[in-house]
Amino acid sequence: MVGTGLRWVGWFGVHGVGGLTWTPPAGVFATASIGGASGLTEGNPQQLLIRPCGVAATLAWFGGVTFVLLKLVSALVPLRVSRGQQPEGLDISQHGEAVQWIPHPNTFFLPSGWAKLCPDSVLPMF
Repeated sequence: MVGTGLRWVGWFGVHGVGGLTWTPPAGVFATASIGGASGLTEGNPQQLLIRPCGVAATLAWFGGVTFVLLKLVSALVPLRVSRGQQPEGLDISQHGEAVQWIPHPNTFFLPSGWAKLCPDSVLPMF
């Protein structure tokens, strides 16, 4: 499928950053009529301690699980390429093919196929 490679970026931005950012303040505005637990506005300051502890426990759990999984994977295959493969380029060392790059004056480098799609007047200049 086209365009599915970076979906995790949006997922982490919404659920990861949003959850870490807005879970603690939810302890201020929680209401018993919606979630069953009242927050600071309803006279329950204990939620201001419970919410950050939940965030810390979540970070510790997923950090620990990620560490263990990376250790298991690294026992089977290396997680990094060798120092010799890095300067050569991963397209050659890992896939056995080279991407054809053409330099374009006063701009960034573009793949050769893009030169047909973008006339000189459209290319961004730096």
